[in-house]
Formats: sequence, C-alpha cells, structure tokens
Amino acid sequence: MFHSALGFLKAVGKHWWTLLSCAVLTIIGVIAAAMHSNLWIVWLSSAAAFILLQIASFLAWKDEHEKFEQQFSDTEIEPEKARPDI
Repeated sequence: MFHSALGFLKAVGKHWWTLLSCAVLTIIGVIAAAMHSNLWIVWLSSAAAFILLQIASFLAWKDEHEKFEQQFSDTEIEPEKARPDI
C-alpha cells in the first residue's frame, strides 16, 4: 500500500508523465498550428492535462489495488482456522 501521500504522488506522477507524452497533446498542438490559434489551445491543453491526471490517479490506485489483491490471494486461510471456536 501507499505508505504516504508522497508515495501516491510519485506513482501518479509516473503515470501522468507517460500519459502526457502520448499523442493527445501533440494532436492538439498540430491542429492549433494549422488553425493559427492561440487562445483555445491553452484551455484545451489544460483540460486534456487535467483529464489525464485523473486517469493517472486511477492507474496508480489500480496498481496498488492489484498488489493488495495479489498479496491477499497468496495468503490462504486454512478452513479450520477460518471458523471461530464456539
């Protein structure tokens, strides 16, 4: 699990960096250059970066959740120990 907020931020940053280097922002830049426009590119790029940040947060959570699930599935509980003594 994330042992601190800093660990979560590092995981999000790693995923966000990967997502920011995808073709989304490149395509926005190429369209803006073809249209010779500057105003809307700032807003659209900011919106795309924010959406990618949300996706990066989910991916960081998903990675941690899969580690937890794997750790939980590796520890098997014996049936007789799972039942309480009455």
